Amino acid sequence: MLIFLVAPPVLIASPQAKAKPKPAPAKPKWDGDWTLSVADSDVIKDRIASFTQGMNLFQKTVWKKKLTNACFSYQTLSVLSGMGFSFSFGKEVPINVDSNGTAGSWTRQEDEEKFQTSLKTLAPNSVSLVLTGEDYTLTDGIEIDGDTLTVHVTYSSPKIPQPFDYSQVYKRNE
Repeated sequence: MLIFLVAPPVLIASPQAKAKPKPAPAKPKWDGDWTLSVADSDVIKDRIASFTQGMNLFQKTVWKKKLTNACFSYQTLSVLSGMGFSFSFGKEVPINVDSNGTAGSWTRQEDEEKFQTSLKTLAPNSVSLVLTGEDYTLTDGIEIDGDTLTVHVTYSSPKIPQPFDYSQVYKRNE
């Protein structure tokens, strides 16, 4: 007769118990001045041309104008973080938002358009800045990876069947 000895679970060391806990990832350094990396960024004019390619002449004309008037490429970006965030795109007035999602307002100097603003923190290195205008919404998904900041912009409106999007990549100024 064979007898099998079974060790109690307490005596069997699991591989997870031996592993050392990983240190928490470093908090990203959002604060600073950033410059557009043209080579790494989408050309908005080209993205608009591609987006409107299958539209009829009237739709193409209307949507090229709407997207050109709403979607900008800024050469610089300044970020300050703390209890919330302050984003200054180019020479625009800063967009100040609370990190708790509280809505605010902001007026773009370029064309005096008014927006409702809010911020949602997605991860320690990613936030979503939402700018809601009169008939469209711009959602800026902002991700930081070391000295690179990527802004994924999505223009959505109930008047178009699919959203328009483009990306802008910024490098930290030294």
